[in-house]
Amino acid sequence: MSIAKKTGHWLRGTLAAVLLAFAPHAHSQQYFEYKIESNPQEIIPTSTGYVPAGTPAPTPNISYGQTDNYYFEYWTINGVPQRGVLGEALTLVTLPMTNAEVAVAQFAPAGDSTASGLQDWYQWFWFGTTSNNAGSDPTGDGFTIADDIARDYSPVIANVTTSGGAILRLSDLVTVVPTVIVKVLPFITALPSASPITYGQQLGDSILSGGGASVPGVFAFASPTNAPSAGTNIESIIFIPSDTNDYTFVITNVTVAVLPATPTIITPPTPCLLTYGQPLSFCSCVGVASVPGSFAWASPSNIPPVGSSYQTVIFTPSDMNDYLLLYTNVAVTIGQELPVIVTLPVASAITYGQSLSNAVLSGGAASAPGIFAFTFPGFTPSAGTSNQSVTFAPADTTNFASVSTNVLVTVYRAPPKIISAPVVSPITFGQALSNSVLNAGIASVPGIFAFTTPSASPVAGSNIESVIFLPTDAVDFTTAIFGSVAQFVGF
Repeated sequence: MSIAKKTGHWLRGTLAAVLLAFAPHAHSQQYFEYKIESNPQEIIPTSTGYVPAGTPAPTPNISYGQTDNYYFEYWTINGVPQRGVLGEALTLVTLPMTNAEVAVAQFAPAGDSTASGLQDWYQWFWFGTTSNNAGSDPTGDGFTIADDIARDYSPVIANVTTSGGAILRLSDLVTVVPTVIVKVLPFITALPSASPITYGQQLGDSILSGGGASVPGVFAFASPTNAPSAGTNIESIIFIPSDTNDYTFVITNVTVAVLPATPTIITPPTPCLLTYGQPLSFCSCVGVASVPGSFAWASPSNIPPVGSSYQTVIFTPSDMNDYLLLYTNVAVTIGQELPVIVTLPVASAITYGQSLSNAVLSGGAASAPGIFAFTFPGFTPSAGTSNQSVTFAPADTTNFASVSTNVLVTVYRAPPKIISAPVVSPITFGQALSNSVLNAGIASVPGIFAFTTPSASPVAGSNIESVIFLPTDAVDFTTAIFGSVAQFVGF
């Protein structure tokens, strides 16, 4: 049994219940939050925490009378005043923790607002009302409240006067309360700090440092295997006292920063082949990462130069909250662009024997600046009209390739050159020129000489007759009119 006298600290006996054992890793256990404070605040320290459902949480034992210029009136739990069997205020209460519980210690300054001759706090402490006055005798023992105060009697316990006039001061007898073994609820004086972790890591990977409580002990996460999402999370921690026989566990919260994780590239996007002038967006960008998401060019409108280079690709995870963007490089090969011939050039005519370099290409246009030239300028085509290869050479040979096409070239037949005139054999009057033989004539190309009018029969004497040269290659050479030769006709 513990004994508490009425005077001064008359209810100092500890009233609480045995705290239930707490299993830190029992995820099915339900917890309730408690809060213990004063009104006005900070007359006693405010404390909060969590305990398993049904685990009683005792309040501090408030001293009867004055505390920091205020006087204790009564406790409330969830707004309900807590009083003893005689109506007096309890200086210590226990929260049953069957729900979230708030205990408030009500204090008031000195004062007699009802002009009763009694302090307000005194009436609230003993009677829960301010309807009494100094002359009231609520116990009916013949002693007013003023008498009780003067004699240091309890105003809620009747005193008895014996037949001899002696007073049996029952109010001065001790108040007996049953003693229970209690586990004290520690007070958290400073929360620990949790080191950051990366998404995918468990709370157990975060280090709790610092922090303090009213008794020695350690802090630990209530659910160390939980892997929270990235961001700033409020997580439950447990204060485990070193002396678990006399102190209970306390649950409270800390802030844990969870950093987004970095994905990994399993299969990078395949190398890309493009033609100069095409932006990167023309090339598909497909790969495989460790998490769902998509690959895309960092600069899809970029037009790389001809050659091989590495271009930046961004992997964007579907879960942007828990994963970071990932940057990587992909090999890109850019080939030269083939210009498009918009207008064919026109070739000037040449004569058989001249090479294509003697033909002039005029006009013509392509999709890029440049010039047209015969692919085989030294070639000598036959007479007639034929397609000849022309190459367009771009001015920018770095980014553009040469391209070939055909143009029509007209080649005129060439006139043979007579080197020496033929010798004419004589004929007899009446014979046709065809009977005369043309000998020893030489031309620049193979062929034969012949009379222009072989059926003519010239008069007797010396005649001047027209002779032509007929080239063997009549395709490439024209017939040459030699002029005239002397012809003798006898009788």
